[in-house]
Amino acid sequence: MKKTGLIGIFGLATLAASSLLFAIQPMVGKMSLPAFGGTPGVWNACLLFFQAVLLAGYAYAHATSARLGLRGQAALHGLLSIAALAVLPIRPPADPASTAAGVGPGLWLFASLAVTAGPPLLLIAATSPLLQRWYFLAGGGGSDRPARDPFFLYAASCAGNLAALAAYPLLIEPRSTLAWQSRAWAVGFAASSALTLLCAAAAWRGPGSGAIREEAAAGDAPVAPGDAPVAPGDALRWVWLAALPSLWLLGLTTHLTTDLAPMPLLWTIPLGVYLITYILAFAGVGGRWVRGLAPAFPWLAAALAMVLAAGFVHLSWAPLHLATFFVGALICHHRLAESRPSARRLTSFYLAIGAGGVLGSLCCAILAPLVFDRMVEYPAAVFLACLAFAAGARPRGAKEFAREAAIPAAVLGTAWLLLTRPGLGDSTPGALALVLATGLGVLAVWKARPRPLRFALTIGAVLLAGGLAPDRGAR
Repeated sequence: MKKTGLIGIFGLATLAASSLLFAIQPMVGKMSLPAFGGTPGVWNACLLFFQAVLLAGYAYAHATSARLGLRGQAALHGLLSIAALAVLPIRPPADPASTAAGVGPGLWLFASLAVTAGPPLLLIAATSPLLQRWYFLAGGGGSDRPARDPFFLYAASCAGNLAALAAYPLLIEPRSTLAWQSRAWAVGFAASSALTLLCAAAAWRGPGSGAIREEAAAGDAPVAPGDAPVAPGDALRWVWLAALPSLWLLGLTTHLTTDLAPMPLLWTIPLGVYLITYILAFAGVGGRWVRGLAPAFPWLAAALAMVLAAGFVHLSWAPLHLATFFVGALICHHRLAESRPSARRLTSFYLAIGAGGVLGSLCCAILAPLVFDRMVEYPAAVFLACLAFAAGARPRGAKEFAREAAIPAAVLGTAWLLLTRPGLGDSTPGALALVLATGLGVLAVWKARPRPLRFALTIGAVLLAGGLAPDRGAR
């Protein structure tokens, strides 16, 4: 098969699988409404489930790539795809009130989706890393797109995700019933599975050297200088760079759907922004976007911190929330794309991305509600993003750190003294003191912008000071 044909068939298979993966997310979310309602906790449980499915799919792709040749991997994938047809079409989750007394709705929804939709979704989630590995083995890159770098297919995968996410509320939902959608998804799954196996056959007959392809497929090809095993530090960095935007995504989704505008399918907007940052990062244009937008991040983060600390929750602030999230997530995902390994280690890379996504989702959807009585996950994500932005500005010793932390500590201490005194704002001097403290906080953030670490710590102090106000961010 010619190079252009190989790119075309692999690109089409990637788009088909990724579109199915994200078309089903709003579909099962809507299926869950009668039994679970539309609370942010339910939407976050859906997002956590899909993050977990992604991780399971990436783990499956990694394990089979390490232990099976191309033919064995394709045969196993085909058999599992046939078996997964047994649970299709997908049915609505069972009502927890009638089946599992005492189990929280989020946990029950997660378990129910794992049974009713888990097997086919796992295989669809594994398709992207599998196709990229097979494309690499096929030698399909040619001279203008090296076979060692099939990561452009990940940008195509995210583009398919985004197209499906946009098409559902605009085209699919208004024109079809849930029963029809479920049946259509089952047909799409069968077609996507067939297309994936066709890609495996194309890879086996691809333009790459037969001997090298056999060795790579068997997993015992000689290790090239750039193909050394993944270092633990690199893996942890990938997990961190994937976890932070995931935590931010769910925190922002909770804030938007709880405090600003509790509307159905509103959670698809921040998810769409999240996907756009992945597309830009892995399509090879992320560097230009980051160079253009990174200087604006401190301004956006400072404005957002003030809005959160002041407790402003009007819908008119939504563009600021989304713009800050877009720039911050783009910076993280660009760093993630820039640090990717050689194509021979791509399944390890995606496994780390999946682990980071689940870690961020777990912290927001499960851990934070259990530990805190107020919503701290969103401000925490903003603070952590500022720390990530300042990653290269490490202090040289305790003295320098103390100098960087002095102003943030003063901001936090002043806020604690003022906000923990009952009735302070009822008197004129007290009200003036609060106004003065707010002005000092704004000034401190403004002056700290050229010093990334001091800026991040000051943002954290302002956000924490805002959380000291009574009933601020209560669940």
